[in-house]
Amino acid sequence: MTVRFRTFSLKISFSFFAVLCVMLLLREKQTALVCFFSAMLHELGHLTFLRFFGARVSALSFGAAGVVIERADAFLLPAAQEALCALGGVFVNALLCLLSLLFHTFLPEKTVWTLFLSNALLGALNLLPVYPLDLWRALHAVLEPRLSPERLAFVLKSVSLSFLAAFAVFCAAFQRYIGRNVSLLAVFGYLLIMNLKRRTMDV
Repeated sequence: MTVRFRTFSLKISFSFFAVLCVMLLLREKQTALVCFFSAMLHELGHLTFLRFFGARVSALSFGAAGVVIERADAFLLPAAQEALCALGGVFVNALLCLLSLLFHTFLPEKTVWTLFLSNALLGALNLLPVYPLDLWRALHAVLEPRLSPERLAFVLKSVSLSFLAAFAVFCAAFQRYIGRNVSLLAVFGYLLIMNLKRRTMDV
């Protein structure tokens, strides 16, 4: 489904609703909605920084893999601004963690804990320099003006695969010593597929 405005398009695919339904079925409804709310505000953080620095957004696409922000500008912002835009979602997650602690007396304990934990985990995940997460994009923005295209590709690929391997070890240890977590495995599977696809495209 696509809704077109004057200079902006909103695209929502069936897969987006399918993932939302799966979340509601597999998790307690309140927990799923808080996680969904946190993820949407994460994306709002990216949009806020983009608009603050004057970048124009032509479309928002909601799909199974999340939200894709399409920009109308043919040019990139300065490196520091691009990096801040890439990390805008993490800043929002950090803010929500802080607010959940400050206003914990006004909210049910379970809601506060879910809000804090979902934003802490989402923010921490995006601070992994693994493609296509936020810190990887920030590194790309900062290093692109300083390195040749070949060197940039090598450095970013090496960093991404190294941290992905470390994340794989963490996931295995978590499953073995703490307990089975389907969401954690799904995140690792998504990152693995995205990096394999990128490697295939680069070859």
